[in-house]
Amino acid sequence: MIRRACLFAALAAQASVALAAPAERTALVDPEGVLRWQDDGSEVALFGVNYYVPFSWDYALLRSRGLDHKQAIREDVAHFQRLVLTAIRLHCFDRQISDAEGNLLDNHHLELLDYLIALCRQRGIYSVMTPIAWWPTDPGPVAGFSNRFTMQQMTTDLEARRAQCRYLAQFMEHVNRFTGLPYKDDPAIVAIELINEPMYPPGTTDEQITDYIDTLVSAVRSTGCTKPIFYNAWGGRHRAAAASSL
Repeated sequence: MIRRACLFAALAAQASVALAAPAERTALVDPEGVLRWQDDGSEVALFGVNYYVPFSWDYALLRSRGLDHKQAIREDVAHFQRLVLTAIRLHCFDRQISDAEGNLLDNHHLELLDYLIALCRQRGIYSVMTPIAWWPTDPGPVAGFSNRFTMQQMTTDLEARRAQCRYLAQFMEHVNRFTGLPYKDDPAIVAIELINEPMYPPGTTDEQITDYIDTLVSAVRSTGCTKPIFYNAWGGRHRAAAASSL
């Protein structure tokens, strides 16, 4: 009986993998703040994990061992599908795909990000993208604008804002080399989180934070992107986020 049950579970898992529809539905936020699928109005309910192979220490570890990053991505995504995961959250380490002025760099990290998004799309796995992570990366030469500013400066320094806006616009307009779609138009990217866990200098007002959020939102929307945009109200700054144009 146990063997039969295990066999049935294995066959069911294989069937779910084989029948997975591509990640092609688009989502919106309704007036009550609920994320819903546009095609039938049902609530979006995805389950997944954070994933980092295109960037930082994960990237560096694979490189140090002479392993193929794309092969690692293929194996991981296959496991995700077997586990019936439907989403991954992608912190994009902007230090590794931008220059000091916020221009997007087309390098191996960005190629792997393209590859990951395209493969997940085929397997029915959606992506929630955080274009600005700020975090330090693996040892090595990086030119990103986050090297120039502390996290606190990222939210208050006008020069830092200009770099972020330049980067966000170019990031959203970047055309995935494997799908032919710009990120702003790819339904497999279900939503955008502007920046991960922002921090502020002492005394920063809610009005200043709201202005910062609106500045980044405008940069994304200027590309024609209509995806849901989220802001991490890290540090309890919920009023500032609520007052923004999100």
